Amino acid sequence: MASAGGPKEFVERELAPRRQGALKRRKVHIANGHKFVARFFRQPTFCSLCDKFIWGLGRQGYECQQCHQAVHKSCHDKVIAKCPGADESGKTIRARNEQLQQRFNIDIPHRFKEKTFKRPTFCDHCGSLLWGLFKQGCSCEVCKTNVHKRCIKFIPNLCGLDQAQLIHELDMIGTTAEAMMGTKKSQKVVYQSARPKAPKKEAAAAGGPCPPPPPP
Repeated sequence: MASAGGPKEFVERELAPRRQGALKRRKVHIANGHKFVARFFRQPTFCSLCDKFIWGLGRQGYECQQCHQAVHKSCHDKVIAKCPGADESGKTIRARNEQLQQRFNIDIPHRFKEKTFKRPTFCDHCGSLLWGLFKQGCSCEVCKTNVHKRCIKFIPNLCGLDQAQLIHELDMIGTTAEAMMGTKKSQKVVYQSARPKAPKKEAAAAGGPCPPPPPP
């Protein structure tokens, strides 16, 4: 030990061992084929179900990984239409929504047409702003639904349907569209790795243990 009047001796602390190969996992909320994950929206965004602004700090709401539909965290389990971006190869959008159409007898396609908006307008599907000066997006000639051109392929055939009113009516009877379709509750939440696992060759190149040399 150092003397009382002399300089103090520096003793380095040992750091706790780090977890090797730990992966971040995030919740994926499954509802009607949608895979919703918490998302931080960098621009003003509105909910596609209740048409209200998504407030908050950090990850304010949920966004579908497949069709990019934006909703409140409290609204994600009330989504009516089945996700058109679900992995159902060989099926058209009408076939994907067949169960919904048979249940509610709804099969009314939208009549979208390019439009130039003279005021700031938000997409009724992904909730973000329609950017541009001319023909920023498309608007339905019947129900006045405004969407991006890239979002048209994800819009279900629900022209003229007030989804907020339908959700309210389903809440009054204590059910949801997903429950009426018989979706299993055990599949509502899954966990997904935030980044893929690095292969062994990349791990060795990054400084991991090298394989032994071949025998002569």
